[in-house]
Amino acid sequence: MLRRLRRLRAALVLLPLLAGACAAAGGAGSERVDSPEFAARCEAEVLTSSTPTTPAQAAAAKEGGASWTNDEVRDVYLCTIAGIDEADAELAAEGASLEVRARAAYDTRHNARVTSRAMMSDLAEVAELEARDLEKYGNKDGPTFDQLVEKGRAEGKGDEAIYADIIQSAQWTSRAVNRRSRR
Repeated sequence: MLRRLRRLRAALVLLPLLAGACAAAGGAGSERVDSPEFAARCEAEVLTSSTPTTPAQAAAAKEGGASWTNDEVRDVYLCTIAGIDEADAELAAEGASLEVRARAAYDTRHNARVTSRAMMSDLAEVAELEARDLEKYGNKDGPTFDQLVEKGRAEGKGDEAIYADIIQSAQWTSRAVNRRSRR
């Protein structure tokens, strides 16, 4: 029973981390969390100067005694994801190619995933998430950019459509987990 509850809890945490792979067009069960109120909360309360932005920073903070609840980790993850749209708009205004913008969106989402996992205190839960990704993608940290491109090509899409999908999918998260986390 305890093992089943752990798996369920891991699945609930995992859903938002994987949403980008299945929500390219805002798939069922996905949403963008980008209201002005949410953005203000992110700036004021969540993404502070002490918030880790890399796995190494999270590890150092944990060594220094920091710890976060799953809801706090989720908040950091969502606030990071919410910034992708603005960053993409800035890159577009600077004349960056669609591929460069897609790579930037992917990198932000991927970094949010691995940093969030580094912040988590339940190492068994992290191991379950990584095992699931290893089985699904052949990589413990989720799909690579190249895997997403190849998936798009296998679906018959051209590069422009693939890159646009990557930018969009990087901004979508699980509606159910967002609600569970007080959204």
